[in-house]
Amino acid sequence: MAASEKIMATAEDYLATGAEGFESNPHAERIIAASSEVVLAIYRVCKNMLVHTADNEAVIKTLAVSHGQIAEFGQLVGGKINLTFVYDTVFVSGELLKAARGTYECATELAGLLERCGVSELGFDREITLEQLRSFGMLFAEALGNPKSRGLLLETTLPAVTMRRVTAEIGRASCRER
Repeated sequence: MAASEKIMATAEDYLATGAEGFESNPHAERIIAASSEVVLAIYRVCKNMLVHTADNEAVIKTLAVSHGQIAEFGQLVGGKINLTFVYDTVFVSGELLKAARGTYECATELAGLLERCGVSELGFDREITLEQLRSFGMLFAEALGNPKSRGLLLETTLPAVTMRRVTAEIGRASCRER
């Protein structure tokens, strides 16, 4: 197909069809690169909230930067941002995370922390406010910090944030020897 015949993918195209087939598209490439950034942004919020109080200067700066990255990614994909953790696999808005090893390790560490609270999927509205992101971080730290509060993430409803458990069932067809 000639370059003049290629059509740029819009956010709606990405959500409808995924990144497959758009590898040479600059918009899709930005989405793939930004998916790593959004995973790290959420990871930093969670980790900082585990170590510091919500009014700590490091947390405030992390929240501001992370909020910007989440909002930017939401604009790129044109919808809600979902992080889904299934075994050792990470999906960002329905697409397999394509990232450097360090980013992938952070994502799997986040998955392990969330698993301790019974959560395997996070969703963030693209219009999430800084205060809503802060509330999520505080709830995460509370749930992880107290064994009696582990179910808190699943039991609490936060505006602009969804937290749920996703079960992954992998079916295998019967194999016959030939």
